[in-house]
Amino acid sequence: LTQPSQGRSTVELSMDSLTTAGEHTDVLECASDDVHEPGSIFVEVHSMSGDTVSIRVAVTSLVKDLKSSIALLRGIPTDCQELVAGTMVMRDQELLAAHCDELGTQQLPLSVSLVISLDGPRELMLRNPTACNLGLKVALLEKLALTASPSNQNILGPIVDLVTESLRDPQDCVREAAATALAQLSDGPDSKAFAAAHACLSEGGLVQAAAVSALGRMLKEEPRRACVVLCPSLDVPCEHTKCAVAEALRPAVAAGERRAILALCACLHDTSVSVRKAAGEALSEAANAQGCELAELAVLARLSHPNPSCRRSAVDALGSVVRRGSGPALAGLLERLAKDDCPAVRSAALRAITFAADLGDPKIVAAIVRVLECDKEASVRGSAADALGQVAEMGQRVATDALLYRLKKDSELFVRVRAKMMLLRLGVDTH
Repeated sequence: LTQPSQGRSTVELSMDSLTTAGEHTDVLECASDDVHEPGSIFVEVHSMSGDTVSIRVAVTSLVKDLKSSIALLRGIPTDCQELVAGTMVMRDQELLAAHCDELGTQQLPLSVSLVISLDGPRELMLRNPTACNLGLKVALLEKLALTASPSNQNILGPIVDLVTESLRDPQDCVREAAATALAQLSDGPDSKAFAAAHACLSEGGLVQAAAVSALGRMLKEEPRRACVVLCPSLDVPCEHTKCAVAEALRPAVAAGERRAILALCACLHDTSVSVRKAAGEALSEAANAQGCELAELAVLARLSHPNPSCRRSAVDALGSVVRRGSGPALAGLLERLAKDDCPAVRSAALRAITFAADLGDPKIVAAIVRVLECDKEASVRGSAADALGQVAEMGQRVATDALLYRLKKDSELFVRVRAKMMLLRLGVDTH
């Protein structure tokens, strides 16, 4: 096998000896430069993705032999291949030479288009990790979900088994497609698909995370049951699973489910940054929902965590769930802004304040100006300049004056640049 150019492969095969996968290696030879060697046909196979495979075969080869070589090169089973020469679909028992004669390409490479059919041996392709490529597996799972009706129990059982096994595939995209397909195959918590996904919760790791995704989709309209089924998985050590649970609990948070909100708030102290971020994003669903006040109070209780990274996650989460003008939330954010020893937490508090506060309130404006003038960290002063830019847009002259002063006096170029950007956005002459 050689690679003469990007997107193109050339292989020479003795088709008469192609019988089993174990024998393929013995018959592969590099093609010579003379592609029109007597007794051979040069075929260019063009896939729908734009790739081209160039194959030299014996003049006596059949179409099915060409399919075997494509299966060897691309991992697409022969039963899933449809080859088209010109406008004619090529039949397995036809001679390739006959197509050359019909198209008048005796002295030129035979150009063939490869179309993938999803009606082939699905069990082989999904269960054998080397039997087909990732794109084909994902397409098969999508088609299985669309064609199998949950009410047709005769075919549903085997299909659910196939899709469930794909939850264990090593590739993320295949597991995600399997989770989506399994959810579509479910018609309720008593279905075979639901039971199969629930059973995978005990397997741990990426399989467990895929099962959580499937169950989250199935229980999207049943938030209370989703809490019962999924919240226990937040206690497992796998961060992939906990992130999947956080995503799956979004509808429950939006519905104001107390258990989901408190469980996700507890995740804001998780050792994994990914889990804390996923929990904060899920809690944002509580904004303007009936669980907003509960989420706000639960997050406020975590602003004093000894780990600064956890405090920052709590501040970010508070900024996404807080109600505008909420007294307790603003008090907590202002305390972090004034007293926290971590610059990242103070910057996060500034961003959250711009969401939660009335930027026309003189007390809020004064607090932000004080940060711009007094904070020792340039990154925090830069965040304060951004916040004052929003204040100045509301007509607050004190904010514009503070930005102009920092533009001239700040010792850090970063802060001066941020101040100038805000002033230019406001249309203020900076010269």
